[in-house]
Amino acid sequence: MLPAAAGYDRAITVFSPDGRLYQVEYAIETVRRGTLAVGIKSKDGVVIAVEEKARKLQVSDVTQKIFQIDDHIGVAAAGYIPDARTQVDHARFFAQSNRLIYDEPVDVEGVAKNLADMAQQFTQYAGVRPYGVALILAGVDKNGASLYQTDPSGTYIGYDAVAIGMEVIRLMNSWKKITTPTLAWKKQVALLWNQYISSVKRKLVQGISKWHR
Repeated sequence: MLPAAAGYDRAITVFSPDGRLYQVEYAIETVRRGTLAVGIKSKDGVVIAVEEKARKLQVSDVTQKIFQIDDHIGVAAAGYIPDARTQVDHARFFAQSNRLIYDEPVDVEGVAKNLADMAQQFTQYAGVRPYGVALILAGVDKNGASLYQTDPSGTYIGYDAVAIGMEVIRLMNSWKKITTPTLAWKKQVALLWNQYISSVKRKLVQGISKWHR
């Protein structure tokens, strides 16, 4: 980094002359260096999976990167996982508040937007840092199967299939050619799983969860 830009590197609330927030970019880089998480939408449900590298003697049948928000919504995370737990707790409170107030399950997009708003607030106030985690939110609500991604900048986007963490560019480029949301979820998972194995050439994905109609 050039000396002239060093001062902007230390402040979350100040844009650099070229219009960048370096601390937000560093948080996004933390996500890029995290282990892989994927989400796949089909005509009758949605599936999320994460890659976990278990330590010696770790209980490997309990995933650390997939969380349940409500009966119909799940989350996969990549990046700094303690930050993910904070956002998941917030999302659970939001979902349960919606049930108490409106007596109906919260929309998946509503949770994604709420978490994105929360992440965005941590990009504009002094004395805080951005969340170093991206989330894939998957679920089935009154609108059908839904799949969203949030990132440290406060952006949220809907997808048919999405990946976060390492190897994302290669994997997403290969998925563009084969993703077919009209397939049943079992066929969709088999199709994309085979593409994952062939493009990334690893077999470390654990902790698969699904939500269906």
